[in-house]
Amino acid sequence: MKACCQSWAKSATLFLRVPLGLFFLLAGLAKAGDPLGFVELVRSFSILPESLATIYGYLIPYLEIVVGAAVILGLFTRWAALLMSLMLLSFIIAVGVNPDAGPFNKDVILLGGSLALWLKGSHFWSVDGKRLSA
Repeated sequence: MKACCQSWAKSATLFLRVPLGLFFLLAGLAKAGDPLGFVELVRSFSILPESLATIYGYLIPYLEIVVGAAVILGLFTRWAALLMSLMLLSFIIAVGVNPDAGPFNKDVILLGGSLALWLKGSHFWSVDGKRLSA
């Protein structure tokens, strides 16, 4: 493979990592701004027992912030992407896939990106890459 193609392939995870991490970071900050509102939303789905729904509702915004920041920085990328994938699966289970929303479901697309990061990891412009090269 030519050097330019290898460089592009290595940098592809950066182009996936940054927007995916920003999405989670900003979503978590928005939910953390109104924690009671998000807890009530989680309870309204009536999927989890109320005590678990409360814990989940309080935990998810802060987990989204931490995971989003970790993915942006490339810090423990594979673990962060795995947590991201599990959160996205829970969102898909809770909300479902709405065919009226158009041909693309945001959570399914984000799940694909997070699974790719989980499988590949990220070493280009990342803390993981610095740790492994040292």
